[in-house]
Amino acid sequence: MAIRTRKSYKSHIKPYLALVKSMRIDGAKEEDIARRLDIGISTWYKYKTEYPELVEALKYSKETLVARLEETLFQQALKGNTTALIFSLKNLAPQRWGDKINVDANINNKEFQEAIGRFVDKL
Repeated sequence: MAIRTRKSYKSHIKPYLALVKSMRIDGAKEEDIARRLDIGISTWYKYKTEYPELVEALKYSKETLVARLEETLFQQALKGNTTALIFSLKNLAPQRWGDKINVDANINNKEFQEAIGRFVDKL
């Protein structure tokens, strides 16, 4: 019968916070990072509730990943990639390019008619 050793945060996570950041920036999911560090996913989530430095490392690296993806998307849009252009416009100017229009149901009839008119004009 194999003896399981308790894997502690100090031995299995803390020394590898730079690796955690790097993996997340490269697009790895948290489950993949936990597996790479030989940590069970429930233990991983437990550590996230107990160690703010882990949460900060993940938050920072996710923000960095998003920024890199945004830059890549922007570069693709500049090169004429129509899918990237559409995606960028829908996210940067959703009021003009979005698929969804928010209509306040608590408005008077005139405002409602104007909102419907703007919707129809987009079709």
